[in-house]
Amino acid sequence: LPIFNVADPRIKSAILFTLHTGLRVGELVSLTWENVSLKQGPNGYITITAEKSKSKRARHIPLTERAREVLDRLPRSIRKDGLVFSTFAGRPDGLLRKAFRKALTAAEVEGVTWHTLRHTYASRLVMAGVDLPTVKELLGHSSIQTTMRYAHLSRPHVEEAISKLHFCCTRENRSEQKGGA
Repeated sequence: LPIFNVADPRIKSAILFTLHTGLRVGELVSLTWENVSLKQGPNGYITITAEKSKSKRARHIPLTERAREVLDRLPRSIRKDGLVFSTFAGRPDGLLRKAFRKALTAAEVEGVTWHTLRHTYASRLVMAGVDLPTVKELLGHSSIQTTMRYAHLSRPHVEEAISKLHFCCTRENRSEQKGGA
């Protein structure tokens, strides 16, 4: 990503973590160490409590290897309720958004917001073959229609899908030509 070359080092870990968890900005800046479990599953998971979730439902998000690496590099609070991304003091409107906008400007990237990272997470999941109900749960959406608005497919992904259809139909045509069904 071009933004990584110019982003303030204090927000790079937050960008990467968001790309690998799909957290909303408020969920990210309010995530505490007591809601991080690094001992469960291959890379651990985080819990977004109902109080901090937009849908008012708790959810558990398994961590990717990269998300786990981000957490391993962050300083730990001695308090369980200490913020994971303590740089932002629990506020999305200060350093985080300003530094992100500054990096976007420097990278000459337009039409992107912090929320775009959440859309990218959803799109990557769908392009990796994850079904929409699972993506819905990971994002904490209450309806599948909302999730579908997040699942943008890349041009190469769409072209690959069409090539599979072409392959399928080509085999089908050969079968028909040989007297098959």
